[in-house]
Amino acid sequence: MNKSECLKRIAALLDCSIAEAKAHYNAFVAVLGEALHERERVTLKDMGTFEVKHRPSRPGRNPATGESITVPAKDVIRFKPAKALSDHLN
Repeated sequence: MNKSECLKRIAALLDCSIAEAKAHYNAFVAVLGEALHERERVTLKDMGTFEVKHRPSRPGRNPATGESITVPAKDVIRFKPAKALSDHLN
């Protein structure tokens, strides 16, 4: 599913226009992004938990040249699905 398909399903579920569904979607993404930027852990019941983890720098190798490099440190978003969401698969 891509964003436009998701918006169509949200609009159908909420019985609203796609423009209104897009506003709801964008608001959710903005709130989630702000919380993660502030290093908050976001737990959504029946969906899962989003959190920011720090990945330290590490040695690596350039696959094209075989040269040793240092992969820089960065922050990454981790998502752990809730049991209720995982249960939808089985």
